Amino acid sequence: MSLKEYRRKRKFDKTPEPAPKDKVAKGRGPLTFVVQKHDATRTHYDFRLELDGALLSWAVPKGPSLTSGDPRLAVHVEDHPLDYGTFEGTIPKGNYGAGTVMVWDSGTYVERGSEGRKDSETAMRAGMEKGHITFVLTGEKLNGEFALVKIKKKGAPPKGWLLVKKHDAHASRHDILKEDRSAATGRLMEEIAAQAEAKGEVWIPGKGRKGKGDKTKQKKSAGSDFFSKPTAKPAPVPKPAKPTKVAPQPLAHKTAKAPKAAELPRRVRPMEPVTAPVIPAGNWIFESYGAGLRTIAEVDGGLVRLHSRSLLSFDRKFPSIATALKKLGMKAVLDGEVVAKGKAATYFISDLLFLDGKDLRDMSLESRKAKLGDLKLSAPLVLTDYADSLDALDPSPYYVAKNPGTPYRSGISRDWLKFRGNISKTAKANAGEDRPPLTHPDKIYFPKAKITKGDLAKYYESVADVILPYLVDRPQSLHRQPDGLRNEGFFHKDMSGFLPKRIKTVRVFSGSSEKTVNYALCQDKWSLLFLVNLGCIELNPWLSRQPDLEKPDYVVIDLDPDDNDFKQVVQVAQAVHRVLDAVGAESHCKTSGSSGLHICIPTGAQFDFDTGRLFAEAVCRVVNAELPKITSVERNPNKRKGRIYLDFLQNRRSQTLAAPYCVRPREKATVSAPLKWDEVKPGLSPEQFTIHTMAKRLAKVGDLWEPLLNSRVDIEACMKRLSKKFHK
Repeated sequence: MSLKEYRRKRKFDKTPEPAPKDKVAKGRGPLTFVVQKHDATRTHYDFRLELDGALLSWAVPKGPSLTSGDPRLAVHVEDHPLDYGTFEGTIPKGNYGAGTVMVWDSGTYVERGSEGRKDSETAMRAGMEKGHITFVLTGEKLNGEFALVKIKKKGAPPKGWLLVKKHDAHASRHDILKEDRSAATGRLMEEIAAQAEAKGEVWIPGKGRKGKGDKTKQKKSAGSDFFSKPTAKPAPVPKPAKPTKVAPQPLAHKTAKAPKAAELPRRVRPMEPVTAPVIPAGNWIFESYGAGLRTIAEVDGGLVRLHSRSLLSFDRKFPSIATALKKLGMKAVLDGEVVAKGKAATYFISDLLFLDGKDLRDMSLESRKAKLGDLKLSAPLVLTDYADSLDALDPSPYYVAKNPGTPYRSGISRDWLKFRGNISKTAKANAGEDRPPLTHPDKIYFPKAKITKGDLAKYYESVADVILPYLVDRPQSLHRQPDGLRNEGFFHKDMSGFLPKRIKTVRVFSGSSEKTVNYALCQDKWSLLFLVNLGCIELNPWLSRQPDLEKPDYVVIDLDPDDNDFKQVVQVAQAVHRVLDAVGAESHCKTSGSSGLHICIPTGAQFDFDTGRLFAEAVCRVVNAELPKITSVERNPNKRKGRIYLDFLQNRRSQTLAAPYCVRPREKATVSAPLKWDEVKPGLSPEQFTIHTMAKRLAKVGDLWEPLLNSRVDIEACMKRLSKKFHK
């Protein structure tokens, strides 16, 4: 990709736009896209796709559409540098494209029919040559399959293409352009312009960067861009001072001699409870739960952004709440539920995550509650009632019990427990009431062990509370064996038309099959037992969770033996553990339930699959160099006979891993059991852990896998340490 034209049109001492780098770095991870709303001479949208270290760019006068059959003109313009994808601010008068720029949407994409960066780039290059590219977007506003098709008819606009939304689950008649806040900062166009001016981010030719005290207004210019004719050449002006680039940020409060304030966190995902069958004993804070829509509020003075647990905007849904929050005049991030009755809405606020320059998420819940109680709120903003006893709360269909001494961590946590409001403290009165029907409970599933389908269902019911955190929100690739071990059964992914309404699903576009697949989700005990009734002996969830399926919760190294003695598997696991320890990477081990071991490194969904796979591969190659006689990184089984396969390729979108505590389809009904590292030693056997032994083990050691969902390893930092330590 050439950036000569981009460079030729701009004077980087007179515009805050990023200058191209002399050397284009090779990209990593998923390919990215960005759509920028550009308030130039005429407002339009710039649609950009990453390819070969630059952003292919099209100017779309009417903006993108979610309606299939509603093509939009897209004029192919000069390539832009990758850094332009995060540019948000004001281009000064007299410059090419003068006006305000917003990051309207951003995310990742894959070429339809490809998997991963390399295949996508190859297909995209070929498509550009032909004048037809098709791709699948995963963004904040744009999702699903789109195409760009070059117009080849006579009289067509020069460099004219059509941007087309394909018919899929994401197609709709919703006018997506009405969602007019920045995907990066939550600001409106006028707020970006005003705050850029107030913070001195506007550059004035001849004067350099504009200071805060200058009240001069910036106006749209007839400066040249695709939608404007070139203006007359301006009179020469003195060369301005070299400006300092400042990322677009909301206007901060002025505080005298205050320590450096923390950035207000954006797009925080809420902390979620685990479903509990009984009212928990011990020291808990109790609250009513689930009466309204879970809502996170980002309050930045006069700028307020409301979003759901899956980051959908609630700004237009609850304008009265946004208005009330603006009046608080503070910088804060709040968590709560909005209860709407007719046109009236009330925001019940239960947690405070950030306040006036300080991130509170590492503080205990008790401390956060105390600070929340100091806020002066008035209707429709209300503090959620809480107490240390349910007797002090009003009746509710659901309650949540929260550990008062714990920090706030996005995602599912066993420090918060959700339970029904009508269960007794022992749950005996309602035991067995809420379960789906089980057909053929006496059918033998494990002939040698004489274990029935009913026995399997009882096991899963007994471990439901401990296994569900590793299943919730993860697409399930079902391995159904309705006749038990008598045959291999079949795999079932697309559940369209097969499931009752009570089972939640997630629709995911599959590049390999070129269609949208409706995956089952296992969100509660009822769903779990329903899947068992379908003949699922084992459970195979994705490594990632919705709504962000591109970022796994952990990196996996799968030790897959080839008739090796299990002592050798243990030896290799110990070697992997030593390498990970040496680079500061926390790791957890479990039996596969078959003949191998699984080693997982928690990442907190902070990195994409490519980054995780590269780290896993680097670790595996170090171990292979240490133990070449008993390990291999060769994918072809015929080339690694008698050696343990160090499988790092599991770290890909849509790949699955046997869930911890799930039963495997083996004669002795073995279970995939989490282990302590000091248990990974000679004498360990996968057959120690079966549906008959797991209850006693759980009572003794608890859930050893729990840290996997609550810890975060910086694998990029670990990768650097690995390179220094082992690749000298």
